Amino acid sequence: MSPIFKLIWILSLVSLTLDGSAFQSGSPSDRETLWQEFMQQGKQYREQRRLADAERSYLAAVSAAQQFGSEDSRLAASLNALATAYHEEGRYADAELCYRKAQTIWETTLGPENENVATCLNNLARLYQDQGQFAQAEPLLKRALAIEEKLFGAGHLEQAKSLDYLGDLYSAQALYGQAETVYQQSLAIREKALAPDDPQVATSLHSLAQLRFCLGQYTEAETLHRKALLIRRRALSETDPAVTTSLSDLARVYREEGRFREAESLTR
Repeated sequence: MSPIFKLIWILSLVSLTLDGSAFQSGSPSDRETLWQEFMQQGKQYREQRRLADAERSYLAAVSAAQQFGSEDSRLAASLNALATAYHEEGRYADAELCYRKAQTIWETTLGPENENVATCLNNLARLYQDQGQFAQAEPLLKRALAIEEKLFGAGHLEQAKSLDYLGDLYSAQALYGQAETVYQQSLAIREKALAPDDPQVATSLHSLAQLRFCLGQYTEAETLHRKALLIRRRALSETDPAVTTSLSDLARVYREEGRFREAESLTR
């Protein structure tokens, strides 16, 4: 099955599953509202890890967005969102197809150096990384960084997440020196642009802590994890996934150091 035929099949499935007349009737503002509702619903389901429900909502959003035109930015946004659901479900081929279609629409309608294009490139890179296709992922991340630098300027906060992704890519390949360089760049950007107790600062600290752990530098890893955990606990609820992750990763450091009682106290 060719990629183009498969995309047509996916979109046709949406039309068969949902009543297209529901989208064609009503005013443009009604159709816009309906599309937004599907997108918001899909986002909520993703956050709840109800991926099958998220997929259905995003498929509905795609069908709704088709009524706005084949090159409408809302169709690209819907396809990008659907791709994230496929990605998290492990349906990598379907995810790549939708990411690529979203990228094409955005490049056509908004130009190749657009913030949405950069987001899509980052998503594609993460998809390739998850499949071990590191050589395909790196140029996409670097292109996203270049777009963000042209749009916002060097060292802008918008670049921090892309730097995180590039650091993660290098870490996955055990290229720890290169990973540390970009993680430090991300941290410097966030510390300059944000308050010291912003959760985004904790994200960079956590990445560096994980890097130190991989290098067997447990004392440094503990210090960084503690800083990240302190920020997250102040800003987020105790049940937030970021807090849970920090507790789990700090406990792992303690276990490597033989501090089992302290590790257990964090994971009760």
